Amino acid sequence: MQKKPLRPTSLPLALPGPSSSQYDELMDNLSDDEKYNILLQSRASSLVQLLGKKGRGMGGNSRSTSEAFTPLYKLVEEMTDKDMRITLKSFAALIDAASLSRDLNVIQECLLLARRNGVSRAFARSVGTLNPPPPLRAASDRYDLSPVPSDARTSELAAGVAALTVVGGALSVEAVGPLLHADTTAASVVLGGAAVMGVWDLTQRKGQELTLALAGINRLFLRDPERDAHVQAATFLSAYLLGLPCFCFSPNVMEAVRMTAQVPAFAETLSSTAGLNRLLVYLLAPVAVEEANYAQLMASDARQARALLQVFMGRGEARGQEGREEEVLLPWAYEEAKRLLRSHSALLERLKQRMESGGATVGDCVALLEGAVPSV
Repeated sequence: MQKKPLRPTSLPLALPGPSSSQYDELMDNLSDDEKYNILLQSRASSLVQLLGKKGRGMGGNSRSTSEAFTPLYKLVEEMTDKDMRITLKSFAALIDAASLSRDLNVIQECLLLARRNGVSRAFARSVGTLNPPPPLRAASDRYDLSPVPSDARTSELAAGVAALTVVGGALSVEAVGPLLHADTTAASVVLGGAAVMGVWDLTQRKGQELTLALAGINRLFLRDPERDAHVQAATFLSAYLLGLPCFCFSPNVMEAVRMTAQVPAFAETLSSTAGLNRLLVYLLAPVAVEEANYAQLMASDARQARALLQVFMGRGEARGQEGREEEVLLPWAYEEAKRLLRSHSALLERLKQRMESGGATVGDCVALLEGAVPSV
């Protein structure tokens, strides 16, 4: 899926030199809080420019990336010690720099520092609201759990390509044949056979094959920016509310596993059963919003949650009774994802609109969530 490139948050330009009387007058009229926030925005802007020149991260060197952010960490800690609140604009600048680093430890540290400062109250806000999963020995229907939608994209694409090849090829021969004085009998037979098969499928199989082919054609050609923004907003919102240190717009099992392996502060938590449950809800949130609002799953992938569960089961970290994790945990996580998004539907809509505009940064999106905390 093509993502619109993020742009760095608009930050103040370099201030005039200290000899400027206008500069002195400006600084005299600012409070200490405002001066510190200007400094924070300026340093974050410098990091954004540095990361932009070097590409994503510091050439893959996590240590050098962390060292580059150390002055920023110390500045935020100093502001917290002096009881100075970071503004949402400064927080957005901080998160923009962290997200460009592509370093999960840097992202996590910035979020934790922001929580200690008090500017971040929405991060991990919904962790305690998740209902506990039912016992693995229980049947999902006893708890009124909906099954996770199936994902048949491989079959759909195969059917769509086959339909286009056969019917499209025959139609091309029908159209071009007379011009080349070629025999089009075979093409006519193919089209007639396809029509007969279509009628038979509609009458005998309720259009299953035609539906599959049309779904595959949709996957090949349909582009829906609104749907993409809706799914990305659900992913972003669920990860943030569940306290996951990532800003991934299209979640996948590798990103989830990376969080359990690369973030020391979260590795133990995310590798536990409770951490696995949070990751499953996060992976199924985009599926939940797409299934609720669109006729076909295209932008989300229901297979990712199942793959993550299988990874954890292979490690022995999620093995329960009778191997029923998929039967019980996946429907539970899907239901929790739907409940989480329903309870924040207004905020989800605002976030979708912000992403759909194409001009939002990661920091802008985080600032929007934090600004809505009283209504969350």
